Amino acid sequence: MPNCHPIDRRTTRGATQRGHVVDSSGFPLLVYDGDCAFCTRSVNLLRKRLPAFPQAQPWQQLDLAALGLTEQEVQDAVQWVDHGVHSSGGRVASELLRYQPNRALRMLGALCDTPPVRSVIAVVYRWVAAHRHQMPGGTAACAIQDRPSGPDRQHLAA
Repeated sequence: MPNCHPIDRRTTRGATQRGHVVDSSGFPLLVYDGDCAFCTRSVNLLRKRLPAFPQAQPWQQLDLAALGLTEQEVQDAVQWVDHGVHSSGGRVASELLRYQPNRALRMLGALCDTPPVRSVIAVVYRWVAAHRHQMPGGTAACAIQDRPSGPDRQHLAA
């Protein structure tokens, strides 16, 4: 998995937002559930608190096929897309930290991607995702119903 740094920003290749190319910051792209108030609030809070933040878009406004994502994937978990490489769920925390200009935060991101820590983060992520409708800012629209809660996925887009 390549490290993501703020200086590595390229234009997107075909990803659209409401018929328009996603803005020039391109990749990486954080894809979240725009219908979930908890998810939207979390993205906005992180955007304010972190020194660097990638472009973030609700999946409902994107051409998922152009990004190599499926509707099931984006319904199951938050996605990090960087030039055809996808991370999801708890692994996005690692990617977001490794994206930071601060070396200590990048090192923390690398630590989060080690097997023992990654496993704990995955369990916590799945629990929060399953209970996001009960979290502060969450609403009934945030509930994930009848969706499998599989493990974090990471794959290369075809």
